Amino acid sequence: MKNTLCVAISLALFSACTKSTGGGPVAPDSGETVYVSGSNWDNATNAFVPLYWEDTTVHYLPGGTPMSTYARAIAYSGNQLYIAGQATAWVPTGGLWINGVQKDISTKDTVGIGDVLGMYVSGADVYLAGNGVNAWSDYGYNTYAKIWKNGVTTTLNTNPGFSQANGITMVGADVYVAWTGTKNNGHNMALYNKNGTIVVLDSSDYDASCHSICSSGSDMYISGNVFDVASNRYEGVYWKNGSLIKLQVSNEDTYASGITTSGNDVYVAGNIYLSNKVYAAYWKNGVEHRVTDGAVPAAAYAIAVSGSDVYVAGVENLLVPTYWKNDVPHVLSNDTARTPYTTTGIVVVKK
Repeated sequence: MKNTLCVAISLALFSACTKSTGGGPVAPDSGETVYVSGSNWDNATNAFVPLYWEDTTVHYLPGGTPMSTYARAIAYSGNQLYIAGQATAWVPTGGLWINGVQKDISTKDTVGIGDVLGMYVSGADVYLAGNGVNAWSDYGYNTYAKIWKNGVTTTLNTNPGFSQANGITMVGADVYVAWTGTKNNGHNMALYNKNGTIVVLDSSDYDASCHSICSSGSDMYISGNVFDVASNRYEGVYWKNGSLIKLQVSNEDTYASGITTSGNDVYVAGNIYLSNKVYAAYWKNGVEHRVTDGAVPAAAYAIAVSGSDVYVAGVENLLVPTYWKNDVPHVLSNDTARTPYTTTGIVVVKK
């Protein structure tokens, strides 16, 4: 079975909250299982630990001791749960867990994928997108966009500086990778690769970045952000087959993270910054929908759609991991030995 789920990765963290129904976690519907990936801070080891939530119950993944480990992407395919991220923070090594069991994807040299930010599963094939170094001398200086397929790592960009692949998907037999690089003037640049061929999505002199990618039929979608000179603000956008589509705004800054499709509809998760308030939000076909009421800050990082239901994963006040189903919050559990940190991805499986 092909998996066309999109995973969002956020480069910014917020102390966040949302509308509250009161009390503890809200029980999910019995006809579905909601999986959310994320990371917490372990107070005993002083390191980040990877995890996922099944509905609202937390499951910690092996790794992360004594060095930090992160779960950054999630997918479900062939009755198996896939989680990817970073297996160790030093020396950085890509991480992959299948049904909670860690798979060793390290290499004996420095050119392997060091951190995973996006994932796509198709049948027996697992594709990972992220970054890493090309030599020991790169550590602390250069990072390169890379992809990994069933043990083979490919470097997308050899220019020194910063680049990272944030998402990967397929349209038919074609492999698409969304990634962010560096322009000659030092600003970020949004790009994608199609079967190794580089396409620049933004040619301005200002910042632009990609964050998530998905496909539907013959179409490919990438979420990201650009700086708009006329309004002097950052705007959330998405590209459909390389063509820019701006998200609806009302004189506010917006941030686009996760993206997914359902039928002919395109959904983008993100945040709205308005009048010193931060809202968790999503856009359906570019039209804004606020998940939270702005009473306190909220952050949305990933989105999934099942039937008529919309699921958004993010964090609430004091970094409490949360997902919202049709705007109703489901607080994700945690234990007292660890400090909640963030969510990174969401998938919904119907029973």
